[in-house]
Amino acid sequence: MMQNSKLSVLFKLLVLFISLASFGAWFLQSIAGWVFTLICGILMALISVSHRYFSITKKNTTWYVLLTLATLLTCVHMNTNGYIAALIGLLPIYIIIGLRNELKEELFYFLKKTFGVMILISLAWYILFLLKVPLPSYDNILETSDAHIQYHYTNFYLFTLKTDGDLLSLLLPRFEFVFYEPGYFGCLMAVMLFLGGYKFNRVNWENYVFLLALLLSFSLAGVSIGLFGFIAYSIKHSMHKARWLVLSAILFGGFYIAVTNYKQGDNLINNALFTRLKYDDAKGSIAGNSRFSEYVSDYFWMKFVHSKDIWLGLKNPDNVLTNNNVDYLSYTIRYGIFALFAALAFFFYPATKERNNRYSVLSLSIIYILVFAQGSFSAFWTFNLVLLILGMNRLQMNYS
Repeated sequence: MMQNSKLSVLFKLLVLFISLASFGAWFLQSIAGWVFTLICGILMALISVSHRYFSITKKNTTWYVLLTLATLLTCVHMNTNGYIAALIGLLPIYIIIGLRNELKEELFYFLKKTFGVMILISLAWYILFLLKVPLPSYDNILETSDAHIQYHYTNFYLFTLKTDGDLLSLLLPRFEFVFYEPGYFGCLMAVMLFLGGYKFNRVNWENYVFLLALLLSFSLAGVSIGLFGFIAYSIKHSMHKARWLVLSAILFGGFYIAVTNYKQGDNLINNALFTRLKYDDAKGSIAGNSRFSEYVSDYFWMKFVHSKDIWLGLKNPDNVLTNNNVDYLSYTIRYGIFALFAALAFFFYPATKERNNRYSVLSLSIIYILVFAQGSFSAFWTFNLVLLILGMNRLQMNYS
C-alpha cells in the first residue's frame, strides 16, 4: 500500500489534476499544457522512485512500446517540438503503467471516490439551476490550442453549460460537469460504471452518481457504451442481472412507445434522445452523430485508401476534415493505417495476455475500441488512459 504520507497524497492529487486537465476542466485551462504535464510527471516520478512504487514487468514493457509507437505515429508530419510535446504527455502514463498492482487498485479507489464526490456536488448545483434557482455565473468563450474549435458556454463554477447549441440543448441542458463535451463525459461515466461492476449499494454509492450523470449527459455514445458494458458484465457475472436486463428491455420498450407517441413525439425526451437515432440522409448517418460525415466516408473509401497517404496519413488533413470529424476514419486520414493498427494493438494487447479473466479484460478492450471509434482523440486523453490502465489491473487481479 502507498505510505500514508503527504507525498503519497500529493501523488494521487497529481493524477487527479492531470486527468481533469486532459478533459478540459475549466479551472485548469490557464495552467494546462505540456509544461504543466511535465512538472506533474517529474513530481510523480520522484515520488514513485523515493517510495519504490514501481514494478516493471515484461507485460508492462510491451505496453510501453505499444503506447509509444501509437503516439509517435501521430507525429510523423510534425516538427521536433511536436514529438517532444507528445512524449511529455506520456510521462505520467508511463509512471502509472509501472505502478505495483496493489497501488494501482488503491489509486483507482481514490479516483472513484473523489470523482464521485465532485460530480455529486456538481449535480446538486446543476439541479438547483434546473429548479430556476439564481446561481452565480459568467459567459465565456474557450478556444482550443489549435484555434479550430470555440466553445461558447456559461460557467456556473461547479458545472458548465453550452450556450452555442441548438434550441433543444438550451431547453434541456446536457450535464457535462466542469468540462465542455457532454458526449466525451458520458463515455467516461460509462467506463466508470463498468469498472465499478454496476454495484448499486451504500458502499458503492458513487455508481448512482455516475449513472445519473451519464443519463443527464444525453450522450448517445455514452449510453450505447454503457449498455454494451452492462450486457457484457451481466452475461459474465449474474443470471439475476441477465433476467433484470430482459425486464429492463421490456420496460424500455414500453417507455419508448409512450415517449414517441406522447404529443405525437413532440416532447423534450423524444427530441433529446430518440429522434437523434433516426437516419439523416443529408449527413449519411444518424441525426445525433456529430463526429462523422458522409463526405469523409466517401473520401476515405473512394480516394484515400487508393492513395500513398494511406500508410502515414495526409500532410494537410484540414483540407479534407472539419472540426467535428474525430471518428476512426478521420483518425486514419490524419495519421494513416499504421497509426490505426498501433492504437488497436495498444487497446487489445492486455486481452491477448490474460488467461484467468480474459472475458472481462476483452470487454474493457472493446469498450475502449468503441470510445476510440466515435471519438478517437478522446480515447488517448490522460483520464481515459489512466482508467484503462487501472481498470485492466483490477480486472486481471479480480479486485471487487
